[in-house]
Amino acid sequence: MESEMTIVFNNDNSFVLTDKSNNEEWRGKYATEKVDSSYKLDLLFEDTEETINGVYGTREYEDKATVPSITFQFEDKILSFLANE
Repeated sequence: MESEMTIVFNNDNSFVLTDKSNNEEWRGKYATEKVDSSYKLDLLFEDTEETINGVYGTREYEDKATVPSITFQFEDKILSFLANE
């Protein structure tokens, strides 16, 4: 099942994850750690105190086009975000 989701990172290390199909929102704090050419992301959700790990990096396609991306793995799903410019 595919749905339109967005994630916004704020300068105060807070984030808002929104499911546009039903306007549900999740909020919390994030932390980053540089790992080689990418970043490890930790999301701490305020309503569950659960931490989800993710990766921020750059996808490179066959035509050499590059796009910043974020991938999170939850217990029952994987969320993948591409930069929206």
